[in-house]
Amino acid sequence: MTQDYFNSFEAKDYNKIKNSVSAQIRAQIEKSDLMENSRERLMVELTNLLVLTKSMEWTLMYQGEIIEDQEELELIKR
Repeated sequence: MTQDYFNSFEAKDYNKIKNSVSAQIRAQIEKSDLMENSRERLMVELTNLLVLTKSMEWTLMYQGEIIEDQEELELIKR
């Protein structure tokens, strides 16, 4: 047996399978609580970082915006 017998995929076949699997995984993620849980976890971690940066007199920056207090973190959450 030769390798081409086992490996009959072409690049377009691979891309088609990859796109299909990616779409299925994306759909499962959207149906689950994963995105909401990750947003909540992000806020918890940003709150922890805010406390740490304040104690060390550093500045917390998230997506180009400086976060100075808990109220500004709440605005990100929305």
